[in-house]
Amino acid sequence: MILLIRLFSWLDQLERAIAAWAETDERLLELDQIGNAMEREWLKTSPSRDKLDALRERLAVLDESLQKSARKFRLAMGDASRWSASFLSVVSAGFLILVALLSWYLGFRLVRLLKRTEQNFRSIFEQSAIGIIRIDTEGRIVNANRATYDILGYQPDELVPRPYWELVHPEDWDVAREERRAINSGAIDSYTAEHRLVRKDNTLLWARLTASRVWDAPSASAYFTTVLEDISESHRLSTELSYMATHDSLTGLINRREFEHQLASHLGRARSSRRGSHLPRPLTPPGIRFRTTAVPTSHCWAS
Repeated sequence: MILLIRLFSWLDQLERAIAAWAETDERLLELDQIGNAMEREWLKTSPSRDKLDALRERLAVLDESLQKSARKFRLAMGDASRWSASFLSVVSAGFLILVALLSWYLGFRLVRLLKRTEQNFRSIFEQSAIGIIRIDTEGRIVNANRATYDILGYQPDELVPRPYWELVHPEDWDVAREERRAINSGAIDSYTAEHRLVRKDNTLLWARLTASRVWDAPSASAYFTTVLEDISESHRLSTELSYMATHDSLTGLINRREFEHQLASHLGRARSSRRGSHLPRPLTPPGIRFRTTAVPTSHCWAS
């Protein structure tokens, strides 16, 4: 009550209630005085009937006045209560409308943000120069971008929903087997591997694949986004460089550095297995031996 009066002291109904309450203060004090006077009079040996009657009359007048003030207070407080109830109802309705508007605005902004993000992803997905493949947990291709179809030579209806491992060269089926098991179990989120793929025209290409596990909250399931890069040319160059570094350009035989490397490797394995007498077959054809020349290179020429 006190808090309500403090908060809404400017309200006319509360002002009238406070005024009705305040005007009873003097009457209550007078009522106390009359009670004390009547007590003193009754304690006398011979109380005065006239004085007691006068005090009773004054007491009746004060009681009637206090009843009127009480009625005024009740009416004023009733008006204040009804007004405050209406006011709070309006405020509550306004607050609910404000909350609804804010919720709608936030939802609108989130939808716009999701659409913009989806458009950006779709643009990257379609215009990317590297292949992007979406694969489900059973290994079937769910979707792929245009670059994937161009790299593999398939049409969309020929690739979806084809199992991905039908595109992998049979000799490379065991590549990254442990990584695939780990990502399927959720132990890792992504991995990168290199293996051969078979195009539609049965030609081979070397590909680098980076697979990432993605959780789809609405469907409560996971899928894999795989980035496909054609590294056939870089793999060919790497193979050629490796061959040039370990073979003689004229004879096609391994050079002295590679010969010493392989010999040391075989001898090391022989020592570790304590079978030094069982060396591998000769690394060069019969009748071929190496000699060192004065040419300042790492190659040895066959005589």
